[in-house]
Amino acid sequence: MKNIRSGLVVLLTLLLLGGCTMVCNIAGPTGAEQEVLNMTQEVLVLDPEGKLVRTLTTDEELDALLDGLRLEDWTLAQLPQGAVSEGTIVFRQLETLKLGQRWEDRSMVEAARLTVYDQGAYGVLLCGGVSLCFGLPEGVYEQFWE
Repeated sequence: MKNIRSGLVVLLTLLLLGGCTMVCNIAGPTGAEQEVLNMTQEVLVLDPEGKLVRTLTTDEELDALLDGLRLEDWTLAQLPQGAVSEGTIVFRQLETLKLGQRWEDRSMVEAARLTVYDQGAYGVLLCGGVSLCFGLPEGVYEQFWE
């Protein structure tokens, strides 16, 4: 009962505070989360120690990666105690152009971060200041750490 209540509090908080920045349902990331991931212009793949494994920047690489995430198959889950981090995927995009800022002076900023645990069974997505744990479909993990 306490878990259900906690889950409802999290969902209501997301809806009230997140606005257009973050929307989710119990089936997995949707709405603004998918929009953020779809607007990705660069992906950094980091090992568990935070060292850069590879960088994806071409449209073909990014499209293949986003298709391979299979967001529609993610399910809300609880990260088990003792889960071991396998690495992190950082989704980046150019910062929003600010008043008076020149187009070429923009830099890449982190839009979302997915930390993968237990051989890809779980992922914690940090997006819009909100962190949610998902059960990931089989095969998502392998495409990042081949």
